[in-house]
Amino acid sequence: MMSTAPMNTILRWACVLGLAVGCVASGRAQEISASIHGTVVDESGGTVSGARVTAIETDTGFQRSTTSNDQGAYLLLELPVGHYRVEAEAQGFKKYVQEGIALDVNQQATVAIRLAVGTTTQAIEVTSDAPMIESTSTNLG
Repeated sequence: MMSTAPMNTILRWACVLGLAVGCVASGRAQEISASIHGTVVDESGGTVSGARVTAIETDTGFQRSTTSNDQGAYLLLELPVGHYRVEAEAQGFKKYVQEGIALDVNQQATVAIRLAVGTTTQAIEVTSDAPMIESTSTNLG
């Protein structure tokens, strides 16, 4: 007859491992960061691939950059909560700047970028707080 002691030990370790995995998964789900995503297009609405998009936290100077893909889409992940300026640059277009983007906990802000044809020494600056498109509802954590 087989003893139940080894079976109990295995069950205990399985429970401990399950709890540890659950704690790690729930901890990652409650991150205190946000993201900015959108599409970079030209004046005619055509997508702009290879545009450099940078989010700059205006209080600390923290920066995160990415490049738009073939469909003009970009995604800036794991941005600390705060106030941001978004800049976009692409060869043959004026530099785009948008101020006044406030990010809250777990917010996914959509910022559509429209580049105007020009030289890189010219810039288009959006100074008013344009309303951001909220495609999903966000709950504060």
